[in-house]
Amino acid sequence: MSADRSSKTVVVDGLTIDLKSPAIAAFWAWLIPGAGHFYQRRYRKAALFSLCIFSTYFLGMIIGGGKVVYAKWDMDEKRWPFLCQAGAGAVTIPAMIQSYRESKKQPTLWGGFMAAPNRFQLSEWNKKYAAAFDLGTLYTMVAGLMNILVILDAYFGPMPLPVPAKKPDDKNDPAKGECTEK
Repeated sequence: MSADRSSKTVVVDGLTIDLKSPAIAAFWAWLIPGAGHFYQRRYRKAALFSLCIFSTYFLGMIIGGGKVVYAKWDMDEKRWPFLCQAGAGAVTIPAMIQSYRESKKQPTLWGGFMAAPNRFQLSEWNKKYAAAFDLGTLYTMVAGLMNILVILDAYFGPMPLPVPAKKPDDKNDPAKGECTEK
């Protein structure tokens, strides 16, 4: 793979790919999974990434009853899964807004959608959804982590296929003492 910094193109397996502005592509890839590749005119990848990430994310939300994505970081709870979920982009912005409003002691918006639960609510959610709550959390985390890989692909471009190294010809290997050339 070779890269030309001035034109922001890469050559992979004989194909020249214009990455345009990699930083803008990476931002779009975070905001809307697949949008960075669409911006780069890599339409098939854009469709594939968008379909895979959104379907995984929304399947997780459905499995977890729409309760699995929320941001909370205080003495009561450190919501580590949200760090992964946030990689899914704009679909997690409501959770960030709710968390900010909670930190400022402001009321929640949107009927509490993506707002952090209190201890009683969290207990009720775990009781109601049981393992589905954890499974939904896992799916949304995986969607966020997949999108981080997509963001890296939009920024750096595709990886070339590995080319196997050539083995030295044993007949002409001077180290083996069997040189047939004269």
